[in-house]
Amino acid sequence: MNATLIKLSHIQSSKNNPRKYFDVAKLKELADSIKSIGLAQPILVRALGKDHSPTGTFELEVGERRLRAAKLVNLDSLECIIRDMSDDQALDLQLAENIKRQDITEIEEGDTYRILQDHKKLTVDQIAERVGKSRAHVYGRIKLATLPEKIKKELFKGALSASVALLIARIPDPIAQTKACKEILEEGDWEPNTGNHFPMTYREAKEHIEEDYMIRLKDSSFSQTDPKILPSAGPCMTCPKRTGNLQNLYPDITSTDVCTDPGCYEQKVQENTALQLAAAEKQGHTILPPNKDRFYNGQLRDSHYIDLNDRCYSDDKSRNYRNLLKDHLIHFDSNPVKALMKRMQEIPSKDEIKIIPLVAVDDQGAIHELLPQKVADPLIRDLAKKEKWSSDSYSRSDQEKQHQKENRIKELAKSKLIESLMEKVKQQKFWDWKLIAQKIIVHGNYSITKKFAQIIAQKKEIKNEDKILLDYITKASIPELQCAIQFYFLLLEKENCYYDKHMYITQGICQALNLNYKQELQHHIQQIKNTNSAKKGKQS
Repeated sequence: MNATLIKLSHIQSSKNNPRKYFDVAKLKELADSIKSIGLAQPILVRALGKDHSPTGTFELEVGERRLRAAKLVNLDSLECIIRDMSDDQALDLQLAENIKRQDITEIEEGDTYRILQDHKKLTVDQIAERVGKSRAHVYGRIKLATLPEKIKKELFKGALSASVALLIARIPDPIAQTKACKEILEEGDWEPNTGNHFPMTYREAKEHIEEDYMIRLKDSSFSQTDPKILPSAGPCMTCPKRTGNLQNLYPDITSTDVCTDPGCYEQKVQENTALQLAAAEKQGHTILPPNKDRFYNGQLRDSHYIDLNDRCYSDDKSRNYRNLLKDHLIHFDSNPVKALMKRMQEIPSKDEIKIIPLVAVDDQGAIHELLPQKVADPLIRDLAKKEKWSSDSYSRSDQEKQHQKENRIKELAKSKLIESLMEKVKQQKFWDWKLIAQKIIVHGNYSITKKFAQIIAQKKEIKNEDKILLDYITKASIPELQCAIQFYFLLLEKENCYYDKHMYITQGICQALNLNYKQELQHHIQQIKNTNSAKKGKQS
């Protein structure tokens, strides 16, 4: 077919062409080649109107890279092959040419599959069969193509690998995707000499996303099958954001019961809590006011109450308090019909004691039924006498005293461990001090770290406290770092933050010093027990 010389001003790129990204260096090489030896192969165009002469308007179908290179060297016109074709034929040609390219990017491949879905109405299975790829591969590429443009650019310039980008693409919320991308790029391993962070590795990124952006539904406080909790989202069991419903996208997640949308999950927790509290109030239960110290990770910590779902340590059969006190309780039920039927069955006789449990919400949004300890203890003691519980079984008060004693020893051991670590870190080299300080920032209590950064920056309001502290660490001398870390621990002690979840700060310092945290803590616990035993021996 003969080529026609057409001015570049008469040729426009196709909007449907999935090719969007071009290597600047390679494009310049092609431009230089065209300038020196001319165009080796004409581009393919179709007329957009009835005018097929060179003065008409044309749409580019094949040769986008050649057209861009020609514009770089300011060519006036290019040799073109004009072909009559419909919109569908033009799209088929573009897709076929694009998918055959050796340098096709993951995003462009995904865009190609999306066009096949949207314009050709092909299913993922049909696309996979057509291009000779697995279903999971096609689905993954489509997900990459849906990423926000900012993340696509990071992938194109090589800051993100396709495998890490796919981990981000599996997060359903674009705002959360952008946040996760920023964390992955900026919060990897730290370079002590420069204070800069490397991007996370695939394994680190996977662990980070699974920990911060995925939630196991089996631990949820709400029903996964109830569509009424959050009607706009529907039930979890049929939700596309549940891993079990999109196993091609989550082949590496062993559990099929994981939610990938923490925002939606949190909404359901709040809605469910509100519904249950309203039902409890209607049934005559007193709602305890919020108290941040009452629960920790869903477990009751307030010794003034017992949780009806907790096991009774004194009972030989290890029953929970709900089972032990069932004859004395008027139970709460979130279903109003069931609640009414239970109330009718639980009408007490003259000699019976019936108690309406208190209702409280834990730190994870779950509802708990509680009894004051002073109300429950006499009933438990009476039951223990009646059933003749074994004499060597702890009473509740004895068990509680033993538990409190062990906790006191453990907390004292943690303080001793911190003191011993501070003595050890004084002897470390400058590089180790930087690593220790970095561990404190990464693992430290958020509110304390922010206060610490405010003091360092000498400002009341700050942003990017991690950057402020990392900059300080990079420039500080050994004595300054020593003083700063010791001051940080004083802040912790003042704010009573030694209970920092799993002692991440202390663990971080142990890791920096190549020490085993558990062994070091157990060593101090044993030392305290030995000291206490020696004191008792002297007294006797």
